[in-house]
This record gives sequence, C-alpha cells and structure tokens, in this order.
Amino acid sequence: TRPPAGPATLVYWARRAGDVLFHDELFADAMDDPRFSLVVTLTRQAGGDGFRAGRIDRALVAEVRAMLGEAAMPRTYVCG
Repeated sequence: TRPPAGPATLVYWARRAGDVLFHDELFADAMDDPRFSLVVTLTRQAGGDGFRAGRIDRALVAEVRAMLGEAAMPRTYVCG
C-alpha cells in the first residue's frame, strides 16, 4: 500500500473479524506506519485482539476525535 500523505485514521465496521477485508494488510500498516491509525468495530462478535465491539456511533466518533486531538482538522470520507 502507498503511505498516506498525512496522518490518516480508518474507522472500519464489520460484522465479524473474518469479514474485515485486507485484515492482515490493514493491521500491518497500522503497526508499521505511525501516521496510520486503524479502529475496527464489530457488531456480531465481541471486541478484543485489536477490535472494538459495537456500531459506529457518537461514542466511537468522540473516541476517534479524542485520538486525533482538538487541533486536528481532519478530512472525512464516509462510505456505506
């Protein structure tokens, strides 16, 4: 994968861990590139092992905003 031009955070929703496309690549990039953060949330499986349980909701958005910091002016892309 090509590294992001600036900091990037991917918030990814899936039903189960096995449903996460490019799982190995995404987690490897998140480990190797300090500019890339990955938040994966699962709705049909408990969290743990790098996963959060639940839907993308206000609480998760607030959590991600806190990770980014108050000074961050993120570009936001939503795909459904």
